[in-house]
Amino acid sequence: MAGHEAELAHPTGPDPGAGAPEHFVRVEERACADPRWHFGLLLPRDSVRAGGAAKGPSDERRTVSLGLYQRLAPAGDVEVMGRLLHSEIDPADWLDKALADLGRAVVSRRPVPLLGGVVGDAVASWEHEGESFAGRFVATKWGPRLFVACCRTRRADYAALADDFFASAASLRPLAACAGAFAEDVNFVEQDRPFAWRVAVPESWEIVRHPAIDEGAWFEATHIAPGPPGEQVGERDGKLALAVMARSCARRPRDAADVLLAALRENGVEIAHADFADEPTGPAGPAHEPFAQSWYLTSPIVRYEAHGELRCRVMMHEQAWVVCGVLGPTAEDDAEAWMRNKRVLDVARATLELAPAL
Repeated sequence: MAGHEAELAHPTGPDPGAGAPEHFVRVEERACADPRWHFGLLLPRDSVRAGGAAKGPSDERRTVSLGLYQRLAPAGDVEVMGRLLHSEIDPADWLDKALADLGRAVVSRRPVPLLGGVVGDAVASWEHEGESFAGRFVATKWGPRLFVACCRTRRADYAALADDFFASAASLRPLAACAGAFAEDVNFVEQDRPFAWRVAVPESWEIVRHPAIDEGAWFEATHIAPGPPGEQVGERDGKLALAVMARSCARRPRDAADVLLAALRENGVEIAHADFADEPTGPAGPAHEPFAQSWYLTSPIVRYEAHGELRCRVMMHEQAWVVCGVLGPTAEDDAEAWMRNKRVLDVARATLELAPAL
């Protein structure tokens, strides 16, 4: 990281919900014809609206400017963008790709995990026509609606505006309520071995249930790459497997994981490594009640000379092991599939309900 980039501030307080700064005013943007894209946020009183689309994002895969607000001293702007999501992904992953596509150099990230997905929060710098710029970009979603706050200024003025940028980005909220946390509807898989449990899977995944045995039950789900309108390519770009096993089936988390890893190897999957890392515990971490601990693996894979990625999570419950893994392309080969596959593991973790016998 270059020295001047390391100086770019990334404040996370004070919480604007506790009261707006004195020089701010709350703005409610309702210019868009579709009320789903109406929003409110805090802006400095000297901000002037300079643009925004009258039509919100549609099924077309593009991002629309919903409102652009400028100030003169120091010069800077806040723009709220909107995008309609077709698949359940993390806003943070979408933001990383969008910034990379724009040639923005990210110098700081502060992702925030929420039920609806990991919020993206990045400070970046870039050059344009021989001048240096910097900004803060925050991406979050409500159901299928992705909102992005883009706060930009000249590099030399960034320090003076960093706190104001935080207040605006952190206060952004849609005015219309959302029916659910996810971009897609979900289907539930329910089993009664080794005891009753159920988990949600985004509806774009095709579920295949397998016969249960006393020691446990498992299922698979496949995501098919969407094709052109009226056509179906039929190419799998994601493969998910989840098993709930009685605690007696494995002594250690690695033994539980080997049930899935061995099955993959038997089906021609070459796994580069199987080094699981501990995940954070507590309400904010992946390992939370009713699980005592969880472990996570990300590894390159090769199957039939095709390169891809494996993600796997093992969760330890007092009476069970839960093993969940997903195979798919790398981010470089298919960014959308990679984001979708990465996210499905977190959806499974967040929605898994266990009902062991007392």
